[in-house]
Amino acid sequence: MHSNRHDQFDAQQTGIATFKTRSYAEFGRRPQENRSAGTDHGTANAHFVLGGQVHGGLYGKRPDFNDLDGDNLRFGVDFRQLYASACHYCWQSDGVAALGGRFEPLPVVA
Repeated sequence: MHSNRHDQFDAQQTGIATFKTRSYAEFGRRPQENRSAGTDHGTANAHFVLGGQVHGGLYGKRPDFNDLDGDNLRFGVDFRQLYASACHYCWQSDGVAALGGRFEPLPVVA
């Protein structure tokens, strides 16, 4: 049986009240259908941030299907900004050591 440490857990201090879930996928999808009626791996993808204090909305630009990068959608937000946001809001860190540089957090927390 594990010990119950609930009394030592402070959700506000750890940032858990800020972010509940953040999604990430390592690849996106190309907008064109391939020969097997599917889509191939691409460069841009949608990411989701969910939680009680998350300020909803679209961050970045909507994809422009008339302005592709080769066969790929252009991304509107660098994925490292999502990681920088988690570092900033959840752990009060700039994330430089983990991300290998400084990236502007997104204003995803109200």
